[in-house]
Amino acid sequence: MKNFLWWVSTAACLLLLSRHVGLSFVNDYYWWIASVFIAALLGQFLFWAAEKRKVPAK
Repeated sequence: MKNFLWWVSTAACLLLLSRHVGLSFVNDYYWWIASVFIAALLGQFLFWAAEKRKVPAK
């Protein structure tokens, strides 16, 4: 799941950046792509925080 979120956030980031190159459909769905990007980043952060909270076995 963590790997999937990384791919989704990377793809959304590239799509958002490609808006400046002239991809027209990105302008139409800008807020949808931006919300997917933010959700994927939030998911990555939650996975990171959950891994940090794990207590090592003794």
